[in-house]
Amino acid sequence: MNPSEQPTVAFTPIKSDQRIEALDVLRGLAIFGILFVNAAYFGLPMMEVAQPTLSGGVGVNGQNADWNATWFIKTFFEFKFISMFSMMFGIGAALQFDRARRSGSRFDGFYCRRLLILLGFGILHAVAFFYGDILTIYAVLGVSLLAFCRLKTKILLPIVIGLMMIAALMSTGMVLLESMAPQMELTSAADQATRTGWDAIQASGFQPQNPIWIDAETVAHQDGPYGDLLLFRVLAWAMGLITIILSYGWHILAMFALGVVIKRSAFFTPSDSGRRTRFWMMVFLPVALAIEGLAAWSYLTETSPIWATIILSLAREFSTVATMLGYAAVLVTLVQMGVAARLFGWMAKVGRMALTNYLLETLLMTTLFEFYGFGLFDQISRSGLILVSIGICIILMIFSVLWLKCFSRGPMEWLWRTLAYLKAPSLKRG
Repeated sequence: MNPSEQPTVAFTPIKSDQRIEALDVLRGLAIFGILFVNAAYFGLPMMEVAQPTLSGGVGVNGQNADWNATWFIKTFFEFKFISMFSMMFGIGAALQFDRARRSGSRFDGFYCRRLLILLGFGILHAVAFFYGDILTIYAVLGVSLLAFCRLKTKILLPIVIGLMMIAALMSTGMVLLESMAPQMELTSAADQATRTGWDAIQASGFQPQNPIWIDAETVAHQDGPYGDLLLFRVLAWAMGLITIILSYGWHILAMFALGVVIKRSAFFTPSDSGRRTRFWMMVFLPVALAIEGLAAWSYLTETSPIWATIILSLAREFSTVATMLGYAAVLVTLVQMGVAARLFGWMAKVGRMALTNYLLETLLMTTLFEFYGFGLFDQISRSGLILVSIGICIILMIFSVLWLKCFSRGPMEWLWRTLAYLKAPSLKRG
């Protein structure tokens, strides 16, 4: 057989029996972790989440339960699971790039089509359902993976560090700007109550931390009309995009590149090299969590001098990634040890339907909080939102297990692959 006649690996949607379980478990964990952070953005006014006004301290009960809940989420969840999800996005792109290269297929056109479809999903998701959408950002920044997948690891590693340093500096700059911002003048209760929708936005001076804005935003979510809700949602989405461009987007790019590096490493293998890599990641996990806890405490108490705030802001970029990698190392190690195999098997099914479950989280949360559902916006405490998140995680897990008993992939995964490959994969199981 001459070289031109050698068989190639077909570049088609991956089959269920070809999947790496630990990857799917991590995707499932990331989906759950993102929900715990996003719950506040679903259920509370935007600036009440971004700049919480709370009192109390760690370990204090009773009326300070919300302070403790916020500290808990910031320490153990915030930025960790979106970082993990971003890293998994990079790993997924690297796996597809390698499969395309082995099959002799062109990758760039296929991948750009895939990102364009994701962009459509993201815009629809952001405008119609949730301003905190991440799909749009992934679709735009994901183009970088066309370069990352072609670079050698020794070049990628400095890029990861460099991007993280830029993200740290940009985030610290935003912290400084926030500290120098003038104090908001309070508005009379009577003036607040008479303004809704665009009128309230104008009266607030286009400042979402203004009580007029917050009250009108709350009314739009609790009582409508839908036009006002859509207005606040689109403006919040636009503000989020600006924040991504100015700061957090650099972190996402770093995690994309890190995903390519991790995919090429022994991280997911049971080899000695893989075990050593995971061991050191687990060693640094307690230190990273200590920094995260201190940073969360400093942010919520607002008692630290500005120099300490700057140092913690810079350090947190790296402690967040160290925490995320520590979580991943623990989970992969447990999966390979066969610990709680049934639980991790269920989580893997959540991960196999990551896009479906991400969008389903939004559907469930908006049904719970928006006026066209149960209208519970700003009616559930921050500690109560943790319980809501746990309940929805259970629902997602049950749904994923039952769905995959009958079908080979999630409904949104099937649609995405159909449009990307221009050929419908089988949806039936087996």
